[in-house]
Amino acid sequence: MDIWAFGVCMWELATGRAVYGALMSDAIIRQVTDHGMRPMFDNSTPQEYRQLATRYEGFNAGSSGR
Repeated sequence: MDIWAFGVCMWELATGRAVYGALMSDAIIRQVTDHGMRPMFDNSTPQEYRQLATRYEGFNAGSSGR
């Protein structure tokens, strides 16, 4: 598992939701690469957990969040 996938798994565990909801694979790729879409942790997620999940610089690059 790469660090990006690890961060996404951590986000899904923390929120109990699928990271990109009902988006199809091609739409996810476009949103991530063209628009910088990244999962955002809310304030209820412990800081240490967020820091570990977002340690990879590219995880937060261009965050537009959800």
